[in-house]
Amino acid sequence: MISCLVSVLAITAWPAQSAYSQSGPNAASQATAGSNTGATGMSLTSKVDAIRITAISTLPSNNGDTSDASFCNRFIQKPGSASAKAVRNAGWFVTGQTQVGGYEVVSFVGGLRAGTSGVCQLDDGNVGLFKDGAIRAIAYGKKGVQNAIGMILADEGVLKIYDGDVLHQPAALLRVAADGAVSIDPLPSSESVCHGAATVPNIQNLPINKARDMLAKAGWTHARRAQPIREAEDVRAFDLAKRGVPEVDSCSGTGLGFCRFDYQGPAGSLAVITVGDDEWPTVSSSSVTCK
Repeated sequence: MISCLVSVLAITAWPAQSAYSQSGPNAASQATAGSNTGATGMSLTSKVDAIRITAISTLPSNNGDTSDASFCNRFIQKPGSASAKAVRNAGWFVTGQTQVGGYEVVSFVGGLRAGTSGVCQLDDGNVGLFKDGAIRAIAYGKKGVQNAIGMILADEGVLKIYDGDVLHQPAALLRVAADGAVSIDPLPSSESVCHGAATVPNIQNLPINKARDMLAKAGWTHARRAQPIREAEDVRAFDLAKRGVPEVDSCSGTGLGFCRFDYQGPAGSLAVITVGDDEWPTVSSSSVTCK
């Protein structure tokens, strides 16, 4: 079934405003998509157009919408460090926290809002980099881009920034070089999984018929269900299987139209989630279970 994989992914969108733009003067002119060196001497670079990063010395307070925080509390983390506690005490909701390159990295949002089909929106998102108990830099969405940042997740040594939009997809990588330089980079064309035992191509936002071809070239074979899908059981999945996608496991009949597809490879199993009711639904996420 698809519910367990979708539960962490579902989110929606309303106008966003970064923490820095709430409190800092002319943030858009200070932080660009290129390189910059802040007052702290940090080298800060964003190669992702929707995300800016700049030096900052004061964590601003949040005045965002908190009305749906209880409904969306599955996205809120309990602070595990002094930096995360400072974020919470400033009125923000902590959505991710880890350490990388000598920095404590905390993602946080200013508002949470419930949507249809049980989804939640993460709004006004930022990623803060802290050292020695003080915030040193902040990443945020550029002006006019809604929900550029929702949370961070670390996976096999790679720190990903996820957006706060309805499908909550990977948006960028955050890297810290040996010399302390911080960069926000685009997602690669493929990524190593299971400690290098396999690779998964970047199939995000591709129709499933094209995505499955790319997966096959990377060594991921189609896993058939133990029992064929009956039309009366799942009309959408039955139609996809009939049109040559036998690895479809199930589809939700309502809401955003999620479907799950299963694959096998030398490193383990791969589940792909699609969304939408187009002829070929679009990939929204994937998840590998290593052997």
